[in-house]
Amino acid sequence: MIDASDDLIDTCCRRTEPATPVSGDDLLPASLRSGLLSMRTVLDAPPGGVWQWLTRPDLLARWSPVVPDRALITVGAAEARESPLSAVVDATVVEVFEPFRLVHRWGDDTLIWQLGPADTGTQLQLVHQLTARDSYADVAAGWHLCLDVLARSISGQAAERLVGADAVSAGWAPLRDAYRDRIVPNDADD
Repeated sequence: MIDASDDLIDTCCRRTEPATPVSGDDLLPASLRSGLLSMRTVLDAPPGGVWQWLTRPDLLARWSPVVPDRALITVGAAEARESPLSAVVDATVVEVFEPFRLVHRWGDDTLIWQLGPADTGTQLQLVHQLTARDSYADVAAGWHLCLDVLARSISGQAAERLVGADAVSAGWAPLRDAYRDRIVPNDADD
């Protein structure tokens, strides 16, 4: 059961500014193959710095829908939730290769985070193994918003966490539609 993170989640998720609407004009590179949604972005920090944002609950609570009850730095059981009132979901850490690869559950899904050097910082690839394959556009839009907040936070810009109703207000639906138009599911290996 998560208890230590409740105050942290509540503190980190308070909104200080209204959400900024996002258009579908600037989509992240994304693909879908055999239920694996893959998205990429470049972040303005070295891999070790980005790693902190992927593994520390206090930093995850500033941008991610996955807020765990412990740091995601060792293999083993973990739980997560989106907000203090959300249901607890499995966040078991399956694999850790610091600071290049993190694999953990998110409920019934699995998230694979891969980091590598880029000319301007770190190339981040998120592979989201979907149990509900037809949700790919919804999930891509959500991750687009979250990864945008992560990028702005890492670069020192003010950015509010966008999940749930805040994500919808920030332009989630147009992003969903744009990703649905852009991503062509490839299930040839099934």
